[in-house]
Amino acid sequence: MQYEMAELIPLVRALTEKYTGKASTSVTYETAQQLMGAILYCLEQAGEESTGELMLLERLTAEEAYKEGVKAVLEKTRAAQGLYVRLMESFDGYGQPAYEETLRKTIPTFFMWYDVRFYPQQEVFLPYPVALQQTESRGIHQVYDYLRCIEAEQEFLQCLPPDYVQEVLWAYSGDYREEVVNIAGIVLKKILLHLLLGIPLDPIRRSEEAERKLAELVRSMSSNHLQENLQELLNRFLIRQCQGHESLGNYLRNYVTELTAELIQGAENGWLDQMV
Repeated sequence: MQYEMAELIPLVRALTEKYTGKASTSVTYETAQQLMGAILYCLEQAGEESTGELMLLERLTAEEAYKEGVKAVLEKTRAAQGLYVRLMESFDGYGQPAYEETLRKTIPTFFMWYDVRFYPQQEVFLPYPVALQQTESRGIHQVYDYLRCIEAEQEFLQCLPPDYVQEVLWAYSGDYREEVVNIAGIVLKKILLHLLLGIPLDPIRRSEEAERKLAELVRSMSSNHLQENLQELLNRFLIRQCQGHESLGNYLRNYVTELTAELIQGAENGWLDQMV
């Protein structure tokens, strides 16, 4: 939906009056930018959840579309809060401070101060990395998308024995708790490498034989073939271990893409021994 500036100015004026409690229509340039950004953000969200209403929304005035956008932001906020509550019922940060702090402090603080009316486009720094960094999403959509990623990763990790997860992480780095690294990615890549090599998942110590076999396998396949093999191994593992949850597979395949690139680069640069 596109609106002329003349249609947006009255919205900015009205929002400014609410911001100042009608005491003034004069605000700093930075605040005016923030309020205009709030209006544009809500206009972007109008009808995003219902494509069937797009034709109707295109006929809405700017004011009507803005009100619909505010409703959409409120609904997404409630959905994100509900998702967060469900997620934290069984959340395990595996002792990593960045993971714990992001979920137990950063997210709640965001919800506490999130301003749907005057600053819905607020971005938040989320220290713990996930496979899908939402570089374009802002405000509540950034947080909601992030929580969906965490939900998928927690679901995957909870399919595995806790002791196994801890052993893999310690084998990866004795200092993993002090590093800002993605736990699910580390564990999944280790599992896929073992499946690719046809060795049991239990042993996690490096061996020269496994390193040699991995190098031979990677060099014998094209990038596409390698990725297809890894994806098939992931699908089979999820069916066996995690009941083949479709959305979980859709998310975790992002790590397949990462692992494929790492293996190709490792083969080219001679550091595959660091991955087994």
